[in-house]
Amino acid sequence: MAREVSRQVAGWVRADFGLDLSTLDEVAHGTDEHARLWRARTSEGARYAVKLSGGGTAAGLIVTAHLAAQGVPGIAAPLRTRDGRLYGDRGGRRLSMVPWVGDQRALDGPMTEAHWHAYGEVLAAVHAVPVTDELARALPAGGDAYPSIVAATRDVAGRLRDRIDPGDPLVAGLAATWASVADRVSTLIRGVERLAAARSGPAVVCHGDPHLGNLLLGPDGQVCRRSRARRPQRLDPPRAGSCRQPRRSRDGCPDRTGPRVACRPGHPRRHGAA
Repeated sequence: MAREVSRQVAGWVRADFGLDLSTLDEVAHGTDEHARLWRARTSEGARYAVKLSGGGTAAGLIVTAHLAAQGVPGIAAPLRTRDGRLYGDRGGRRLSMVPWVGDQRALDGPMTEAHWHAYGEVLAAVHAVPVTDELARALPAGGDAYPSIVAATRDVAGRLRDRIDPGDPLVAGLAATWASVADRVSTLIRGVERLAAARSGPAVVCHGDPHLGNLLLGPDGQVCRRSRARRPQRLDPPRAGSCRQPRRSRDGCPDRTGPRVACRPGHPRRHGAA
């Protein structure tokens, strides 16, 4: 059954994108229950991620293409179909392709100090990209979940601080880990509350799910953000300040020898606490 599906998908790729695949291996990573993902290799040796999506919208593809066109580092641009679209339509499902940028997930580590800095640079560069009318139509407004996230975070902090069963080794370990980053978490919470209270002006693009499972690690502190997240990017209120985009290396990841990003208040270069 799996082999039959792979042959069918390879045929669709040939018809929609004009590429002949020599291998097509399904990948289990990802939380999108409405999609399937394959690692593909062409007869010329190029590697791609092939995704067949059955839910949501094309917002992720639209914004990823826009970010790549604006020169944002660490963003792999979607391939265009033969007729110039971002995806092929296969029975109401979207068939899309992006270059396969790597296999090492940040979730599996190790995240070095250089990787944390590069991650902050990528997020800051995303936030600095101008929002076009097309993006505004495609992306949902963000910010409504901030109060509930802050309340839940404070609730977890209180329960771990005043845990009922200190003899439980799992709870004790979790409490110790949380305590080691409690100050940074508190700083982030206060920043979220301050920025949420000052919402004004034009919107900016934000990633809707920027956890380490959506980040790939490269050599020398480089990172590449996976654009295949289940949650779409969203429009959020701006943060005051400015950013300079770092130079890009050949693989599209931030060049660690290039200029640093002047990160905005509320977006520290170190994003590990969240």
